[in-house]
Amino acid sequence: MSLKNLHPQFEDISDEYEKINDVLGGSRVVKNKGVHYLPATSGQVVDGYGKAGTLGQQNYESYITRAIFPSTYETALRRILGILHRNPANIKLPDSMKALYTDADGAGTSIYDLLKKINEYQLGIGRCGVLGDIKVLSNNKILPVLKIYSGTAIPNWSEDCHSAAEFVLLNETGQKMNPESFKYEEIKQYRVIRVIKNAEGESTYVTATTNNESDEISELTYISPNAQGATLEELPFSFINAGDTKCCISMPPMSGLADMCISIYRSSADLEQALFNTSSDTLVITRTQSIADDEDETIRTGAGSVIKLGKDDNAKFIGVNSKSIPSQRQNIEYKHEMASQLASQLAIESKSSRTSQEALATRLESATAAYSALALAGAAGLENSLRKLAPLFGVQNPTEEIVVTPNLEFAAAVLDSDTFVDLQSAKNNGLPLSNKSLHKNLVKRGVTEMTYEEEQAAIAAEETLL
Repeated sequence: MSLKNLHPQFEDISDEYEKINDVLGGSRVVKNKGVHYLPATSGQVVDGYGKAGTLGQQNYESYITRAIFPSTYETALRRILGILHRNPANIKLPDSMKALYTDADGAGTSIYDLLKKINEYQLGIGRCGVLGDIKVLSNNKILPVLKIYSGTAIPNWSEDCHSAAEFVLLNETGQKMNPESFKYEEIKQYRVIRVIKNAEGESTYVTATTNNESDEISELTYISPNAQGATLEELPFSFINAGDTKCCISMPPMSGLADMCISIYRSSADLEQALFNTSSDTLVITRTQSIADDEDETIRTGAGSVIKLGKDDNAKFIGVNSKSIPSQRQNIEYKHEMASQLASQLAIESKSSRTSQEALATRLESATAAYSALALAGAAGLENSLRKLAPLFGVQNPTEEIVVTPNLEFAAAVLDSDTFVDLQSAKNNGLPLSNKSLHKNLVKRGVTEMTYEEEQAAIAAEETLL
């Protein structure tokens, strides 16, 4: 099997990964893709779109320049990351692996920031992989390191009868500086990790790297990472999806939001085009006689311009009908509202039900459940890779000595100012919630530092002054 072979699931989702990465790249990346995300209008095609210098090409370039691509996706991702890491995770490591606390990847990234990067991949394209490895220092001291791979860099894999990965292809291609020219160049590199069995049926973890994607996997030169003679029987690797650690791919959790951002972008282009057209009426001149050959035919409009008309000639402006513009604006406003709901991962609700106890409970439960599943999957994947790497560092009981517990206390962070109003309204409608509980949430959010009793006393003092 060649390195060029791709897993069927990876082939099926490649377009989705491209879309998510482009949306995360923002306006510049999306606009550089041209008609892939913003098709040319029929008029632009008739006028020669696709051919340099034509009116159709010029009009399309103006069309795409005026369009606005929203940053909702990236904003939502950063917001949710902030909620997930509102409090740090609790990570327990044995003494022989404590270097990971301050340098988990060999480049100075702490294990806490590495977990945050894992969650970022989970939220973005919905998948990543964590590989446990070793780093040999100049004094021959061996340190543990962790490598994170985006889902786009894991094009092929296989699993055993227990659904555990037994072979994984990792694409390590990246930009590296040429020490001679001091220019960054793309260097292709591929890593294969697999488990092989000897004649006695004993398993050994091996790895190989190559720069040639045409190489056959079976013909690569493999080595078995070891420390003081110890080797591994399992892959120190974990797949991490948005809500689980299975080998099979799951859809990106915010794919719908990415689609909505692209839809807003297209609607924005149409609205801006309509506004431009309504402000650029066409001058129509009706003449009873044709212009002489020696006369200037150039027509100019605006201040300081002169249009010469004969006795029976006529001139008037004809514009584009603007009746559809309010509807276009309303459509974009609705899409922005939909995007905001998707970004918050909250159920869309009618205004009439906003303060009901059932609607509020559903709203909070929807957000916290999604965040919890993602946080737990990220921690489990990291923990699994660490435990499988542990035998190289003399860890006798990885299950007890290595524990990754994510922060799950983010319910307070989900509560915005509107939610507090909803809570008070729901309380008035029968929600069994005391004022002390409401105040406790305000303290957690950092809105106040006073105790409930101090707050009550302050309120009473204000009422006395009034």
